[in-house]
Amino acid sequence: MDHRSRSTLPPNYLHFWDNNKDADVSSIKGNISDDLKRLGQAAWDFFVSTEDKSYGANIGKRLKFLEMNIWGERGLSYAETICLISIDKGNVIPAHT
Repeated sequence: MDHRSRSTLPPNYLHFWDNNKDADVSSIKGNISDDLKRLGQAAWDFFVSTEDKSYGANIGKRLKFLEMNIWGERGLSYAETICLISIDKGNVIPAHT
């Protein structure tokens, strides 16, 4: 089975999956299955949902996945994610002059 379309998830990832198994990932481009895009989004959401325990969670919440890919073959593969970050006046640190 092609690793980019696998929908069987390892049991230790199921707690991430429970809250996102029906998430809309239609806006995320890439060469992996929608289930894997949901898993990636769910894992990311889990780690940035704990601002009091995760360094940089406030920044992570502003990221939006645009694309998720897996390149190569088994054993010689790598993952790529492309994100968009929202910036507004309230979250920009002024440069020191």
